[in-house]
Amino acid sequence: AKTYLEPDSTELEILQYLNDNFDNTVLIVNTASALDLDFLRDMPNIKSVLFVSSLGTYGTDSLAGIMAGDINPSGRTADTFSGNPLGSPAAQNYGDYEYVDESGNLTGYNYATYEEGIYVGYKYYETRYEDAVLGQGNAGSFDYDAEVTHPFGFGLSYTTFDWTNFSTSWNGDKCTATVTVTNTGDRAGKDVVELYAQSPYTDYDRANGVEKAAIELKGYEKTKLLDPGASEQLAIKVSKRELASYDANNAKTYVLDDGDYYFTVAGSSHEALNNVLAAKGKSVADGMTAEGSDAFVWAWSNPDFDAQTFSTSVIGAQITNVFDNVDPKKNEDIKEQNASIVYLSRSDWEGTFPKEATRLVYTDALVKKATPIRYQAGSGDASNVAKHEFGKTDSKLKLVDMHGKDYDDADWEKLVSKMTYEEMVDFINDPTMVVERIGKVKAEAGNGSQGWGTTFCVSGLKGQQYCSKETTAATFNTEVHEAIGRLTGENLLHSSTTENKNVVLYGWSCDTHRTPYSGRNFEY
Repeated sequence: AKTYLEPDSTELEILQYLNDNFDNTVLIVNTASALDLDFLRDMPNIKSVLFVSSLGTYGTDSLAGIMAGDINPSGRTADTFSGNPLGSPAAQNYGDYEYVDESGNLTGYNYATYEEGIYVGYKYYETRYEDAVLGQGNAGSFDYDAEVTHPFGFGLSYTTFDWTNFSTSWNGDKCTATVTVTNTGDRAGKDVVELYAQSPYTDYDRANGVEKAAIELKGYEKTKLLDPGASEQLAIKVSKRELASYDANNAKTYVLDDGDYYFTVAGSSHEALNNVLAAKGKSVADGMTAEGSDAFVWAWSNPDFDAQTFSTSVIGAQITNVFDNVDPKKNEDIKEQNASIVYLSRSDWEGTFPKEATRLVYTDALVKKATPIRYQAGSGDASNVAKHEFGKTDSKLKLVDMHGKDYDDADWEKLVSKMTYEEMVDFINDPTMVVERIGKVKAEAGNGSQGWGTTFCVSGLKGQQYCSKETTAATFNTEVHEAIGRLTGENLLHSSTTENKNVVLYGWSCDTHRTPYSGRNFEY
């Protein structure tokens, strides 16, 4: 059966016609989802794919420039493109699920059980691939090439680049990786250097359920536009804190394992892991999809296990578990009933891989805990609640005066007491409304974070509409992100109009593309 991530029969017939009748076809994929592009394996005359999503105000101009050869594409995939997206661990437990009570009745409360743990996207595909190559973790007959069509961080160019002089250095707890990039082709272009790291997966981790991805992106830099023959040295930094892993079961804080840590620069997550495997002495003969390059790998050995250094945050706060009670495996009310939940572990891929959606049962006690608190006038005992007075006007406070004050500051009561009952009811229904007596101006808000670029300036004209989030992520360009942030700030500073309106920014949003089937992946 086909899913909507694949071409339907009519689309596939058109693609087949193009492949059969033209020597060089360019496929433009206009979506925010990582489509199943497995069909390309059988269509060799579709020579290139341009992945474009929401392009904003001027993105289509750039697309035309790429097709004309005036612009050299330099983006990278921000997702792993799978030829079997329904085979991912997250897809086994993906959907809309509702708790039932002990009598088997639906409760009206929904849940999601993330049995896949950290193994989402490239962290699943690359980790299981390494374990299959190394013959560990009961990885089974995992076939990376059959699962992945295009890895995370992958991208092509109209020119070619050569990397040399890879080196690393420590300065305190900061590691800096440098590499020289040279344009060896005949077209100007930009290149992306991605820095990945691998932390050791130890016996301690296996015993305590500390999961580790085989490779993790730790940073990236992009060159300027390099003319043919031109070079640029890029430097990427990573802190030792970013190498720590969270131990939720024993230390209940961040730990830094003893053992070998590998650093590599690469053009995709898969190339990075192949580099690390090459440094471990592995090759295609051991089941690798391609030879790696140990010339771009540096190993650092940490002599001692450390559960103290990173157990406090950068501001000195203690880091430890807070929400154990929301884990059905740890919540005392349901853990015995739902002991069947198994979290995916690389210590036993085949034995812990999710088989189907979990079905959780809420005990009566837990249903009662989950019931939302609803207030109704005249119900309950209000004797211990201070009576609220509406329409008090003796305070000079305005909403702007509350900037930076604590949630429980006494001035909040003084402020909201100035509002009448009617204003309060209307405001709860429409938070964008004007409330003159507290200085609350009119606001406008779009539906979701994709409206981050559309603002109203003093002139009344709409501001710049930027590309969607996964499109800007695919630029792998920190300057682009910083520029959008600054320009959005400028738009918001000038968003007031003669109609006394302000614009609400729903952003910036950051979330995991758990599967490519989510309808709002374009916002994250």
